[in-house]
Amino acid sequence: MFPKIFKREKPRVYLGAMLVASSEEWKSLDGWDLFKSVNLEDGLRKSLHSAVNLPPIDSREERKESDLGLELVIVNYQGGEFSAFQTTELFIPIFWRPKVELKARLYNLATGKTVHSASSKKKTPWRQFFSRVFSFNGIFRFKPLFDVKDMEVLLCLAAIETLAKLTKRL
Repeated sequence: MFPKIFKREKPRVYLGAMLVASSEEWKSLDGWDLFKSVNLEDGLRKSLHSAVNLPPIDSREERKESDLGLELVIVNYQGGEFSAFQTTELFIPIFWRPKVELKARLYNLATGKTVHSASSKKKTPWRQFFSRVFSFNGIFRFKPLFDVKDMEVLLCLAAIETLAKLTKRL
């Protein structure tokens, strides 16, 4: 008798909007503009669509009051770079690590109200960052230090962490 009372049916989750906030501040990965710019936004958009494998909201046939929608938004991202401001007496290193910040929202499809939300921010570890900076490519710059593949790794880590937070709350 008690298992039927406390046993609750898990809601079905469908994929809603997946957005990447535009970042106009980051046009190029190489500090000297020697190479063509890398379009991180398009790469992240493709990666986000391939990282989450849920049926879209349009595909649901039988509507239930417990159905949930999942929205994912990359609210902030940046590539990584290392440069320096140098005068005859002063040397100031300038660097920033690649990062991705992802926010997710589960909402009831019938009412549109948010049920749960979660977020995650991932950055390249310092060790990996400095190993790239002081590599052969980092010194001579044959290509950008960090590219879309590096950002995909951060995005997948952020997506796993965010979705795990949401799954615990269901």
